[in-house]
Amino acid sequence: MTLSSTKLTNGRVLLKNEFMWKKGPQVFFKDAFAITHSANVVRYDNTINFRYIFRDIHGSDRYYTGSNEKNNNGVATLFDIKGEPGYSHTGYLSVEANRSSSSDIRSNIFGHYTHMTIGFTGSVTITTGDISLGLAAKESKADDASITHEW
Repeated sequence: MTLSSTKLTNGRVLLKNEFMWKKGPQVFFKDAFAITHSANVVRYDNTINFRYIFRDIHGSDRYYTGSNEKNNNGVATLFDIKGEPGYSHTGYLSVEANRSSSSDIRSNIFGHYTHMTIGFTGSVTITTGDISLGLAAKESKADDASITHEW
């Protein structure tokens, strides 16, 4: 997983979290992928972009989207991991953001990935620095990524 912040020409910052499975998943339920942040970050929710890319056995890339959930702490996407034969499970979540006040100097940004191994979920809980799929799910979380963005 790779988390980045890039200053854009429009004065905003692009927050981007990317993932790549090193080997294919063995269990195929809904996964959650997220970016969470400090309270002094203002997101532009119309710029949320998520893409899950899966290469099938014929070498063709297949693109999938997910359902976005958001609150004041961040944005997450729930998506179905594909269990058909193939490889190269990758994806990204991005959103444009800015600081809430010109006096803000820095913000903490976190990237998250959780893979459900047992259970079911219809939503994801988003808190600054963490996400979870709920009590009905057993999940395997990737190590969180974090950066401090200097405004």
